[in-house]
Amino acid sequence: MRHSSKSAPFVISQFARRWLACLLFGVVAGSAAPAVAEPLSPASQQVTDFSNDIPPADGSYPDASFTLRFGSIRPLPGGAAAGDVFVQFRRHGGNWDARAHSAAADYNQRSENTVQVDRLTWDRDELSGKIRVVINPDSPRPRAVGFPSPADRFEIDFSVRRTPGDCLPWQPQPQAFMPPWRRDEPTYGGETLTGKYTAVRGTEKSAGSILGAVQPLATDLAFGIEGNAIVRSNPGGGMAVLARLSPKRVAAPERAMAVRRFSQSQDWSKWQTCRIRVSSASKRDEAAVAVALRDGDGQWRQITSAALLLGDESDFDIPIRDFGIDPSRVTGMAIGVDNPHGVGDVQFVVKKIELLQPADLSATINNSVSIQIEAATAIQFNGVGNVPKGLFGFHDVNESKPRSPTTNEASPEAYLRALRPGLLRPLQHVGFGKDNPLTDEEVRNRLANRPTTRNSVWTSRVKAADAMDGVIWTYTSDLWARPAWMDEPLQKTADGVRTFYRRLAADAYVPGDEENESRLFEVWNEPFMWARHINMGKLNPAGKKDWTDPTQYGYVPAKLGADVWSTLFLSAVDGAKTVNPNVRLGGPSCPELGMDDYGMFETYIAPILDVCHEKIDFLTEHHYGGNPRSFAAGFEVLNNWCDAKFKQRMPVYVTEANDLGASSAGKASYNIEDILTCIKICPDKARGRALHALWDGYLRDEGEFDAYTLLSRLRGRLIRSASSDEDVTVIASQPSDGQLVIVAHNRSYTTKDLTLAGLDGFAPSECLLLLATSTGPELALKDTEGSPAVSPGAGKTRLIPLALDQAKFINLPARSAVRWTFEKPGYRPEATVKAEQFFFDAPLTSVKPGHTLRSNLLWHGKMPSGIRTATLRLITRDIDRGEAVVNINGHELELPRSSSNDGSAVVQEVSFDTAWLTSDSRAEFRCSKPARQNGFKIYSASICVSR
Repeated sequence: MRHSSKSAPFVISQFARRWLACLLFGVVAGSAAPAVAEPLSPASQQVTDFSNDIPPADGSYPDASFTLRFGSIRPLPGGAAAGDVFVQFRRHGGNWDARAHSAAADYNQRSENTVQVDRLTWDRDELSGKIRVVINPDSPRPRAVGFPSPADRFEIDFSVRRTPGDCLPWQPQPQAFMPPWRRDEPTYGGETLTGKYTAVRGTEKSAGSILGAVQPLATDLAFGIEGNAIVRSNPGGGMAVLARLSPKRVAAPERAMAVRRFSQSQDWSKWQTCRIRVSSASKRDEAAVAVALRDGDGQWRQITSAALLLGDESDFDIPIRDFGIDPSRVTGMAIGVDNPHGVGDVQFVVKKIELLQPADLSATINNSVSIQIEAATAIQFNGVGNVPKGLFGFHDVNESKPRSPTTNEASPEAYLRALRPGLLRPLQHVGFGKDNPLTDEEVRNRLANRPTTRNSVWTSRVKAADAMDGVIWTYTSDLWARPAWMDEPLQKTADGVRTFYRRLAADAYVPGDEENESRLFEVWNEPFMWARHINMGKLNPAGKKDWTDPTQYGYVPAKLGADVWSTLFLSAVDGAKTVNPNVRLGGPSCPELGMDDYGMFETYIAPILDVCHEKIDFLTEHHYGGNPRSFAAGFEVLNNWCDAKFKQRMPVYVTEANDLGASSAGKASYNIEDILTCIKICPDKARGRALHALWDGYLRDEGEFDAYTLLSRLRGRLIRSASSDEDVTVIASQPSDGQLVIVAHNRSYTTKDLTLAGLDGFAPSECLLLLATSTGPELALKDTEGSPAVSPGAGKTRLIPLALDQAKFINLPARSAVRWTFEKPGYRPEATVKAEQFFFDAPLTSVKPGHTLRSNLLWHGKMPSGIRTATLRLITRDIDRGEAVVNINGHELELPRSSSNDGSAVVQEVSFDTAWLTSDSRAEFRCSKPARQNGFKIYSASICVSR
């Protein structure tokens, strides 16, 4: 709730946040507590008024980082402009910390570099020294042309002076075209440092200018800075913040935060609300104040639009539970701006932070969860009534040559038969266009004279995996190499692709050839990696064409890359389908659709679909780490966009997915939640998912194996189920007559007490627990609702059979999952609830304060008759409590609070009266109080109806 600090007493609604009942897989409704009027003088606890914890402005900085950029220090091959080297020094308690010194270069990818200090002095105004810096060969590709091999070794003398009170201007990312996991230049800011250096590299001597900054580090006594910002004591009280962000759109992350760490964890569970008092000189709708908390395991959880810049002094009340951490162990706090949209400089003052509203500790946490199973009711969503079998698939490495089993290990075939993946995705690196084109006669001969049975190791594995209709062949070239089309006419590359797919199609599946698994083809693996060869500037290889694209703002292509892939894809379609129309082709194995506030979708995927939507059979996507609920939301947004623009729905195959940085426990939790969420939200859209990876016929990680073993029985007809807790995801299915399988996953950080209901007449035949055993950060999903989890340690999993007499009452630990199998002679669902989804015509649209978004419902024909229930399905960004309303044919609904963080928008459901719907239904979205709000974004809006 937002209100002016000068206003009269106010009313706060005290409630437990819960999802509204979903149309198909609902949440059992709980009762909300009544609204409680706040006393005139509420009990409170001050976190800080900033009187003692702002770093000094005199440059003393006992805890600080010093970042220097040595400009043009290294001549680059081919006479290109010289490269720069960054060196960062750190002080703790007034002493230099040699272990924390680091170096990076703007002409190199991530590498293990060293800094050795011969002399280093700081006197509050001047930093000078003599150092030796080694830039080692690039670690991902040590033999790549243009990178230092052998290492670059510099001896540098330098001196810089501080400009008191002057904040370093925003610095562009020198390798914006490079994925962030492949670069290590520091993001820095603070008070400006300028000076000169002289350097020796081998026999070469150089001299030049230095531009850098000094910024305080966060301690338990004072705020420090991360990113490009400066903080000062405000003359009227509080902390003045100047965040210097990009003046044009860039790829996330782009943030500047004042950070404070607490020497001892603080217990905020006693309070319901954190109040932030903020003042600003003017109202800004495009920027807001972000607030983050750090829990006892070192994880940061952030609310990106926690406070608005309204041009006055206002209080902003944040429910503490919205941060999603254990409130009894708060170990740090951060305040600043997180915004890659091009907001430039952002200034504001934080006057005070305090905790309000003593919590009713007896009612703050209720870990009792009711799982309701409606065994008599099957469900269909947009015509899909079965669990999509391809969601349990694998990226299959070395598919035709699995290794031999070890002792007590099943054969590769038996291994797949037990896990039942339903989908395999082999990937092969090839040279497109090396083969001669097939003549029409050769094509006819291949189609007519093919074997009807195949007895290879590969075919046996495909049959064992139940994947004969679920193999996605991916043919590609070197992921990191400069693609051929950059150095030859594009038409030549396209002709080679056409020839290649013409040959594939001549040997692919035709009706009657049921043992032929060549049916689905993904054209090129991760062509978004082409972006690292676009907008390279001075790093473009000597003698090669310098490809530039002003629409590309990061490491994912935009119009240029989209147009090139579209040309190659249409060539593949032309080559394949003119020979064999039975094959299906898709792509482009893009990153998660919601990346950069759906900027990647709008600048890369949308141009591809504009050209290819009539020819592309499915879209492919990759995601590694992140929020599974946001990935499912991305599939919804994709389909809303295609439906509104082309009257077309688009199936999705996730051809690579995992959380590679997680422990076994984290991997198991991540993959289970990702799969269950696809089944729950979009079984009609998510057709398949391939875990990366099945190596030589076997999984390498025990958590992955345990997760897929647990999920192996979840097949067949979807049965209606519901959970009373949004953190417990449940799916039920009927794999065969007389049998019911239920899987529940606890995505929270606390144990949940599960009770199964609605199973009269069923007898349990199995109860299997997947126990994730680890400390907190090892169990955490790398959830983009906050910062990624710290690197996990040795989190493990175990599969434990549980006693059947206790099957309906389970204590389910954090990040763990359970599978029940129930039997009932002759059981079949007696009825089927059929649900259909109809999109509104304005996806990916912003709603500004004072404006109304008017959107028509796309019935695509006539309104269905006999509608029994209706829900508004939403995916939004930046809706605060009470900020947004929608008017549906004259009836108004308040919209639920949305996640405000980039990439973490999820599907939300709001039920409404079916009588509101008409044959010409439309919706109007607007801010409820424009003068006190900054607007929001509708990623997707649709109506789900059941009959």
